[in-house]
Amino acid sequence: METGSVIRRAVDFILLTIVAVLITFLTTSFFTEEEISIHDAVNKKLIQIEASSTGSHSGEAIKLLIKNLSNKSCKINIPAGTMFVADINEEQNIFVPNSSVVLLKGNENKNLIVEGYCSESSDQSPAPNSTFKLTFTDNKNLIKLTQLMKDKKLSPSIKQEAVWCAANGDGLSNLNLDNDVQTASNGEDIRSLREAIASEMNIPNNWYNTQRRTEVNENREIVYTPVEVRGKISIYVNKACDVSQKVMNEKGEVVDNGLTPFHVPRALNMTYEFSLKVSGWEKGKYFVIVNAGEKEILKQEFEI
Repeated sequence: METGSVIRRAVDFILLTIVAVLITFLTTSFFTEEEISIHDAVNKKLIQIEASSTGSHSGEAIKLLIKNLSNKSCKINIPAGTMFVADINEEQNIFVPNSSVVLLKGNENKNLIVEGYCSESSDQSPAPNSTFKLTFTDNKNLIKLTQLMKDKKLSPSIKQEAVWCAANGDGLSNLNLDNDVQTASNGEDIRSLREAIASEMNIPNNWYNTQRRTEVNENREIVYTPVEVRGKISIYVNKACDVSQKVMNEKGEVVDNGLTPFHVPRALNMTYEFSLKVSGWEKGKYFVIVNAGEKEILKQEFEI
């Protein structure tokens, strides 16, 4: 009786071991192939794809159908730097800043959403179901951006601002935490990305931040509305005096006298917060002018 029990336990152990080995084999060997980029897989006719718009120009922007044309499983890599080019010239091309991997069984068709961002600050937002061709960007700044964004915690709205900065040379003032619509970014990651873009792409790192509202109008045009400009003003005052500030446009007209003059009791270096509501203002260059008494001690430019 004791011997039979020992034998049964041994048999159970062997069966469980065999089952565990089979499960491991089935779940891991199914996708043992090396990764292949989606571009190579299409060129080698291993897969077919159909890319269309979700109706968004930013974030979850591309609907992608991938058809595996072989009976073998495969791993398809959609690399950072991939570009979906709109078949309608007036619509936005969609840039993919982060890589992803898709697992396909033999002869499987798979639908997925690809994260992407429009790469022109003009053109129309793609209409739902508009179609795209697959390619890889030749924009050197966008290629650099894929590396600069890597491992950073950035929300879709901040990624979009970064893509516009890199692709179109848009001012870096828009790349700031105030424009984090999803409130999901790390502020330090935004700051370091902004500094890296300025350095790597030779784009001036503005002294100010611009908060703006981005909307798509009835003609599917992307409209940007500046809301507020913020920054730090640093000045040196060489003696006791009253400090005043005004903002002028390119025509030399005073458009804001909002800062209440304040008294400085002695010579000193000082920095204060600048904040200005600009909703409804005309696009163009403006100048912050600071006076110590009657003397102009600072003229600093910003643009909306």
